[in-house]
Amino acid sequence: MFRPALPLRTRRPRSLTAGVLCAAVLAGGCAQWSRAPEPPARPGPEAAAPRVSPFEGVTGRPRATPGTTFLLVGLDRRTGISREDKRRLFVGGEGCDCTDVMMLLHVSEDRRRVSVISIPRDSYTEFPPHTEPPATGTSATGTSAAATSATGTRAAEPPAGEPPVTDTPAAGAPGPAASGTGTSGPPASPPESPGTATSGTAAAGAVPSGSGGGPVRHWGKINAAHKHGGPALTVAAVEGATGIRIDHYLETDFTGFVRTVDRLGGGRVCTGKPLKDKNSGLDLPPGTHHVDGTGALKYVRARKLDPPGDLGRVRRQQRFLLSVMENLLSGERAAAGRDGLSRSARALLASVRTDEGLTLPKLAGLGRALRKLPTSAAEFATVPIRDFDHRVPGWGSTLVWDEPRAEALFAAVRADRPIVPETRPGEVRPVPVAIAPRKLRVRVAEGPGAEPGSAARLARELRAAGFTVVGVTAGSGGGAEQAGPTEIAHDPRLRRAAPTLSAALPNARVREVKGLGRVFRVTVGPIAGRVVPVVHDRSGVEGAPVTGDELSCREAPPGG
Repeated sequence: MFRPALPLRTRRPRSLTAGVLCAAVLAGGCAQWSRAPEPPARPGPEAAAPRVSPFEGVTGRPRATPGTTFLLVGLDRRTGISREDKRRLFVGGEGCDCTDVMMLLHVSEDRRRVSVISIPRDSYTEFPPHTEPPATGTSATGTSAAATSATGTRAAEPPAGEPPVTDTPAAGAPGPAASGTGTSGPPASPPESPGTATSGTAAAGAVPSGSGGGPVRHWGKINAAHKHGGPALTVAAVEGATGIRIDHYLETDFTGFVRTVDRLGGGRVCTGKPLKDKNSGLDLPPGTHHVDGTGALKYVRARKLDPPGDLGRVRRQQRFLLSVMENLLSGERAAAGRDGLSRSARALLASVRTDEGLTLPKLAGLGRALRKLPTSAAEFATVPIRDFDHRVPGWGSTLVWDEPRAEALFAAVRADRPIVPETRPGEVRPVPVAIAPRKLRVRVAEGPGAEPGSAARLARELRAAGFTVVGVTAGSGGGAEQAGPTEIAHDPRLRRAAPTLSAALPNARVREVKGLGRVFRVTVGPIAGRVVPVVHDRSGVEGAPVTGDELSCREAPPGG
């Protein structure tokens, strides 16, 4: 599924038209955004995918704001996938009919910027009033609802987006008070612990039974909104949590993703270290590679990497989105011009479902306006997280947003402003790190060729940055001929913490040495360098706002 990439070309501005807007759905309907007039749809299964009605029954929506916002959804739906394809795609087991990928894509009013905000699938949020779907008495894992204990905690937590559900009434769209008040503002804070249910409201944090037959309102993982109420509840939940009005909706699933990426000619992925995840089937050596649809699916779904979890997976999705964009206008498809793009339109539309208001003239006009934007005009971010393991009975481990920072991100979109903070000349922003510097014990010594006093100076700077310095050794001896770069040495057991120290000393060489115990050893070379300020922000390591040129494989390969 992976093959070596061709030599990298010199970077140049590339259109975000067929790229971000179609690659963001990874990548359906791409040809619609070219300058070519769309040929009439011909009868047949690939004329277009079925349309959906994501705004039907949704009331109390946020007010309209400048620009155009799309909600892009990738579904964990495995209906119709053969056993052989499940093995090939590494998507065995039962699907949850929940959203495996969720992104907000905002096109600025002046068509000079595209902002993408990824919403982690396990985000804990309040669902608008809705009727629960029919119960089957069995969860997506095939576990009977009886497996739930009297406290509501399951012996084995269900997969993301699939809480245990007991007896429920018929499904329906969000109720009259669906998604908010029509005003913009920060989302409500999650309950700290399950509370007492009120009329028409499920206990906070609990999975509703729906036994009353009417609309219920409860908290849960945002990716389960689709399971509980389809596209309409998904839109209502996202609007209620962000205060951002969604103008258009697009969704695809595993097989649709694979077909679309293949039809677009694949994409480029790059890594500075091996990436291997047996659950997704990913096995990627260091370097830059071209992947087809199957390889891309493995790349964007991998979670069991270092560090594990959703934020790294989300950043890889953003990187791949950008790579598809770059690929669209850099090879044969670009050389074929508008005719080549138009010929693939009907096939691509068969893989993506959209709202009825997303018309071809509207997309074509948007495409013409965006076609000259460089990749640096694309922005990517992930909703900031405050609590990475908020435990809720019936839902398991959930993610709680950092409300002030999340609201700042959403407010920028509502105001049609950039989501990447502007950096003043000479300003140095702290580098986010996943482990607090105070947890790292560091010993500093002067190596061969080091300036006298350099170890003491570096130790002071490391203490000021928050590190725990446990010793300083001056003048280790040795001449300049033995000198080497400043080095960070650590025991392999400290591998997960090493990036925190290397972020503060970006020019230092990192080496693993068995037997060093729980202390990092920094040996200062002839050029000690300065300590870069760092900040403990696990969410920002892989989710901080960045521009497209910072994620591109055409820059230095990322760490993973």
